[in-house]
Amino acid sequence: MRDLIKLGNHYRTREGESVRVLTTTLRAGRYTVVALIDFGDHEEPQVFTKTGCFDVDERRHPYDLERV
Repeated sequence: MRDLIKLGNHYRTREGESVRVLTTTLRAGRYTVVALIDFGDHEEPQVFTKTGCFDVDERRHPYDLERV
């Protein structure tokens, strides 16, 4: 099992973009992560699972988070 995403840790996507975690929330039994992906000329908000998966079914995706 992958570790939980936490505020204060540094992350990037599988493709290498920097990520800034804005919040982690436990609501209705779900742990949700909201973060900004830095594409250089703009930042894009995205929602992730508690372990940093972009897809809820946890298939591999280029936006999945990895700890730096």
